[in-house]
Amino acid sequence: RSFWVVNSVIFLSKGKPQIEFHINLFYSLLLIPGIYFAAQSELEYVAAVMAGSMLLILLIGQARAFRLIELKYRRFLKALKIPFLATAAFLLFDFGLETLFLKNASDGLRLTAYIAGSVFIYAAFVLYWDRKIFTHIKSFLGS
Repeated sequence: RSFWVVNSVIFLSKGKPQIEFHINLFYSLLLIPGIYFAAQSELEYVAAVMAGSMLLILLIGQARAFRLIELKYRRFLKALKIPFLATAAFLLFDFGLETLFLKNASDGLRLTAYIAGSVFIYAAFVLYWDRKIFTHIKSFLGS
């Protein structure tokens, strides 16, 4: 959903709010029957319909928004490479932590280890791959 906010800002800043309206209308028309039929099964199906519908709408919205600002998907995905790789690294770390060390640990210890480890891995990964971020952090903190 957070990616959709970017699309909304693009549509509004380009003076095209009707595009957002039409995409949201399509989303509603897609979601209502999907939820109706999925709800007659299990909750997992409802969640899957909602997630699938949102992904479809996101891709349609991004294609329209990127066309408006002449942004190529390759450039967009290149900008997301480091955060995606960092996320994959901390997910692998958490999985390894769970399978090797924390199987029988208390919930509090597991949560603390996941959060601390994930923050450390993510920050280390981003700082290693994007050293310019130090400059941004310093300017943000006023140092």
